[in-house]
Amino acid sequence: MSVQATTILYKGRDQTGETKYGYLAQDDRYGHENGRDLQDTGFYEQIQSVRLFDSSVQDVCQLFFTGDQYDNVYQSWYALKGRGLLNITGNWGPVRSYLLVATSRDGENELRLSYRDLFFQQWISMIDEMKGDSIRRDVDPVLTWEMFPTDPRYRSLDPKLTYLKVHQDLMALVPSPYTDYHVWMEYWIYLYPSGTGVRAHVPQYGWYVDGGALHDNVRDRFVWRVRDGAATLQNKVNEKLAQFDGIAPNGVHDVYYLPGRVLKPPTHTGFTDGNLTTSDITIVATAR
Repeated sequence: MSVQATTILYKGRDQTGETKYGYLAQDDRYGHENGRDLQDTGFYEQIQSVRLFDSSVQDVCQLFFTGDQYDNVYQSWYALKGRGLLNITGNWGPVRSYLLVATSRDGENELRLSYRDLFFQQWISMIDEMKGDSIRRDVDPVLTWEMFPTDPRYRSLDPKLTYLKVHQDLMALVPSPYTDYHVWMEYWIYLYPSGTGVRAHVPQYGWYVDGGALHDNVRDRFVWRVRDGAATLQNKVNEKLAQFDGIAPNGVHDVYYLPGRVLKPPTHTGFTDGNLTTSDITIVATAR
């Protein structure tokens, strides 16, 4: 195996104590361990410092998350190519999962796009149209990602792949004396290279309806909207992506994601960003 990047995770501060290694092999985009992985090796909530080695061919991003599935609060550090290794001792809270990401590779051109900028208003228009008069939207959608999913309820998701995700809370209106029912819908979006552009597939949807006397009635008039919305969402996302057709005359090679709004590659080694994974996701399309 040709190793292109290495991170050493330490249980002690200042690069001391028990260690475990993470790697990026040649052509790997991500290295990753979720909460279960870290529990199995005794490093769950135990990482206190890191040694992140730079690469001669790509920037290396180390991401730590307080959620078990690459979610919740994150912090990111970069070792830029050729700039030397990076020693990190951080106050990042409990690390329950991590990602190692290869970015800005030699020989690749990148187009970076904000998930929120691209799809937020389009989703609002779509959901307000499809919900009908019997469902009320009081809050904005949650736009985030789902990296290497493991939830057994969603069998159409591949644990080896990465997805964008949209979650929408709604209220289903019911007659008095009953109170309105909380419901939600969510969709997973898989982006992939397609010729000189990027296309989307919506492989999975999810839904929820509050329990109660009218649960079945609310479910029956809600779930079909969620089901039919998957095809509508896929079409609308692809319409949006079509405006970028031709961005890579020799073909788009890969699509990957970074948490937050990272529309330009970092220019310095070290800490770059910290936020919630629901703040935004950066979509990166690469071409050679």
